[in-house]
Amino acid sequence: MDAIIDKLQTLGELPAADKLLLKTVLSDVRSVAARKDILREGDRPTNVHLVVSGWCCRYNIVAEGARQITAFLLPGDVCNTRITLLRQMDHGVGTLTRLKSPILRLRKWTSFSRGH
Repeated sequence: MDAIIDKLQTLGELPAADKLLLKTVLSDVRSVAARKDILREGDRPTNVHLVVSGWCCRYNIVAEGARQITAFLLPGDVCNTRITLLRQMDHGVGTLTRLKSPILRLRKWTSFSRGH
């Protein structure tokens, strides 16, 4: 969780209560092997995916069937930032290395985001 808290603190110091809330909300962490898809284009995700450790990428499938990487995601990044706008993925997200990511339901993320 420290990577996420560190990234948020680049915008300003977080109060201790907010740090504790983040650690509580993001406590259910799962591990995903390297070279696996977390989300695919067309998916309708119900979870927000954050990077705690490891690397992943956003990608699109091009005409030849190859992947075109559009962004690298590092610890502290949110994989599907536009989830509340799109409701359906317009790109895929795949792991490049072993990834640790908390399981965060969309409703909880939306509630947390609005309160802060």
